[in-house]
Amino acid sequence: MQRNGIYFGMLPDWNFYGPQEVTRVFGTPVSIIGDYIYVTKADSSLSQIYYHTPVLKQFAANTVYAPAIIPGDGVGSANFTQDMANALANSFLTLNNAGITVWCRFAYEFNGYWNIYGQQPSSFKESWKMLYSAVKQAGAAQTYFLWSPNVWTGDINDPLNGYTTYYPGDDMVDLCGLSFYFFGDSSQTENILPSSDTFSGALQSFYDEYHTGHNKPIVISESSSPYHYDQPAGFVSSGNDTEIALKYQNASGLTPAGGGAGQLQIKQSWLEELTGATTATLFPGLVAVSWFNLFKDRNNQLMDFRAIYGDNATETYFRTTLGTSSGQPSGGLPSSATRLCSHIVLWALAIVPVLYMRLNV
Repeated sequence: MQRNGIYFGMLPDWNFYGPQEVTRVFGTPVSIIGDYIYVTKADSSLSQIYYHTPVLKQFAANTVYAPAIIPGDGVGSANFTQDMANALANSFLTLNNAGITVWCRFAYEFNGYWNIYGQQPSSFKESWKMLYSAVKQAGAAQTYFLWSPNVWTGDINDPLNGYTTYYPGDDMVDLCGLSFYFFGDSSQTENILPSSDTFSGALQSFYDEYHTGHNKPIVISESSSPYHYDQPAGFVSSGNDTEIALKYQNASGLTPAGGGAGQLQIKQSWLEELTGATTATLFPGLVAVSWFNLFKDRNNQLMDFRAIYGDNATETYFRTTLGTSSGQPSGGLPSSATRLCSHIVLWALAIVPVLYMRLNV
């Protein structure tokens, strides 16, 4: 799936509408399927990767799997160990052997103070090198390394917030990406339209450094322009920056926050900035964009990042702009029965090979 030569991917909400549901809406698979994978010293089983593998295999011919690997104890050899690196390398090899291409986005947004591993350039590069070496030694030839900070509009050489101090070197990076969201006004609480150069103005320095300077393909690793809603009366938060429970996933009865711009206006404008003809001309090295398709409780608001399975008009625009004529309106969330059956099938597909291996050791 692409627009103006820029491939389009999605970070789906695997709990409610995973890759199969996304494909049904668009009528064709997205080009990138995102995921978030935790690995810690206490648990390096990577069970989520193996749980998702049966689904990923269905789309292997058309889609890249791009997991954001989250080192939950931090970076540096005391926190991210060789055993953890080896476990990841072996999981990537398993995926590659199943025909699945992997873009490994290790310790994403590493220049962000909000991450346990954030703003530690030396330790980050040490752990990156360890994982890169483990993957190469494992022979996972269809695994590529996507180096991906959070967008920064200041000096790219800023030692903590910038980019350059974290770069591991051309020999250990295959693609360079950014997390790049448009959150509205400066307080990130109001619904306003982006200016026509919001995206291009902030991307330029990164693009100049890593595409023009280092000849790397550029990826927007995750992006959206979330629509802000007031929290409804009686809303019980699960914590800041958490996924919203099923009962609130239908946003039709919620009250928009201030600012005045509509959801379709905002997301249509942002998609145009990400994948429009002007962007494709300005940045020919921009190869792909992935849309973050979740609904979250954040900053005492409900923030709808979704392009599909949310606002109907927005979904129609994305479906008709990016999809094919065989795409179908989502009609809201998949039914509970459909989700349950899907989870049971995935569990069965994931557990049978494990049982087989145990019985045949």
